[in-house]
Amino acid sequence: RVVDEPFASGARLATEEASQGAVVVVDPFSTGAALAALASSMGYKVVLLFSERDSPVAALVSSQHSSMRHHPTVQHDSANANEEEALEATLAGLRALDVPVMAIIPGAETAVELADKLNARFGTRGNSLALTEARRHKFHMHEAVRAKGVRACMQRECFSEEQLRDFMASVPEGTNVVLKPPKSVGSDNVFRCNGLDEALAAYKEIRGTKNYLGLVSPSALVQEYLEGTEYVVDSVSRDGVHKAVAIWEYDKRDANGLPFQYFGMEMRAADNPGIRSLVDYAHSVLDALEIRQGASHLEVKMTPTGPCLVEVGARCHGGGGTWHAIAKECVGYTQLEEVLNVYLGPPEKFDGLPKAPESLKKYGAEVFLVSQQTGCVVAIPGEPHVR
Repeated sequence: RVVDEPFASGARLATEEASQGAVVVVDPFSTGAALAALASSMGYKVVLLFSERDSPVAALVSSQHSSMRHHPTVQHDSANANEEEALEATLAGLRALDVPVMAIIPGAETAVELADKLNARFGTRGNSLALTEARRHKFHMHEAVRAKGVRACMQRECFSEEQLRDFMASVPEGTNVVLKPPKSVGSDNVFRCNGLDEALAAYKEIRGTKNYLGLVSPSALVQEYLEGTEYVVDSVSRDGVHKAVAIWEYDKRDANGLPFQYFGMEMRAADNPGIRSLVDYAHSVLDALEIRQGASHLEVKMTPTGPCLVEVGARCHGGGGTWHAIAKECVGYTQLEEVLNVYLGPPEKFDGLPKAPESLKKYGAEVFLVSQQTGCVVAIPGEPHVR
């Protein structure tokens, strides 16, 4: 529903400049589809650029979002072994458009690396290539953060069972660890393990298997398990200045034999020292990873000894953008609107944002319905009343 809305409320009115410029959304999946729809409603010509040929999620764009079918598309040839040749072909496709490209924005996690490369070559606003890999690869992410003196978790990327055994030997007995693919999203193939046997079983599930994004993991990342409440800090950045536009508290629980299942998230205001320290820490992570332009979605645990990074995405909050209406009601503006203003709007619009929302207009939460029974849904009694 959110994707196909015209975003009339709060969206900047289309201008003559908008009608003459194009916004390229790389991998318009999930929230990227909502971002493309919003840019289109503002009067910009939207170009859909796909980073991977035959992507398993690309078909969702045309099958689920009818409005996406009418936008011009560019396909990056990810199958070409000559990366430079593939990049030049994609750049040529963008230069062949009948309007100037004003912004190239990652729409999903899979888009981060290609968007950085295209922005660097095209001369549009983007992040430096120096730490592109660290913005996508979770092991390099934590090591880059640690190298800048910012707290990061204990970890090791394991390409063999022997490496995993070595790491587990350093973990105090009875201590939980987390195993995950180094490049993934959500809770895809994420395991909480206690002891070597559980860790080895998770390792075998991860290494060499294809994840939700269609990527085969050559390794498994093992990290210390962080105790505490998990939060999200969604920000937008312009020229190295960061503004948090939404803060969420996750409700994750064990369910159906799996850890870290999403039951919901509640919006929070930066109205106390604890939340403000989360925002400060989150923005120090952005500095460490040189995320100076655009959106970021940072997950962080507030441990008994302070905040510590789980992971960060150099793109908008995912989840299909279903949170957009909640953020709009609670804060008055959203990450989708403000990231477009970073790329396309006047500096004063960004400068006018507070460092973080210090109060909320309303209480807001998103609830995920987790089925704990197996079967076919034949009816939902009371649905009309709930709606």
